[in-house]
Amino acid sequence: MEKRKTILVGLAVIALLYGLYMVVVSTNLRLKMANVGDLKQAVKEAVKDVEMRLQATNQLGTGHQQDDKYIVHKIETKWESNPFSVDPSIQSALTPKGVPKKEMEAKNHDAFVYSAYIEANKHKVAVINDNEYKVGDQLENIGYVLKRITAKSVVIEHKASKTETEILFTDKGE
Repeated sequence: MEKRKTILVGLAVIALLYGLYMVVVSTNLRLKMANVGDLKQAVKEAVKDVEMRLQATNQLGTGHQQDDKYIVHKIETKWESNPFSVDPSIQSALTPKGVPKKEMEAKNHDAFVYSAYIEANKHKVAVINDNEYKVGDQLENIGYVLKRITAKSVVIEHKASKTETEILFTDKGE
């Protein structure tokens, strides 16, 4: 039994010495072989280069900040009216001659397709002709405003004639 203890203690001491060798001596040898000093210097130079480039970029950007602020201000500004829509006074000249106004309005009503209804947090959205609208929004068809939204229908108003029209929900699958 005594002999067995001596052998185990001897193996433990050898394992301990080998572990110390691997941690201390071998690590130092690997670091010397990898030229860690050069690596540290390279990292310092890279950091210095990045800092220099950032400073140069910041100095270049100061002249453009005013332009950027102006552009953002213009983008956020609410338009009084859609510049791409046709003026209602011109619209009458664009309608075909000889077609009664009521018939033209009926054709426009047929052009509306109410295809989806979304309600979230008491906000209702209607999808009409693949565009999303809230109550009060002007429709893509000039002169029409969305007045009411329900799950089964929407009510649109023609601003010039003040006529309201109900458009029923149409499932696109039909």
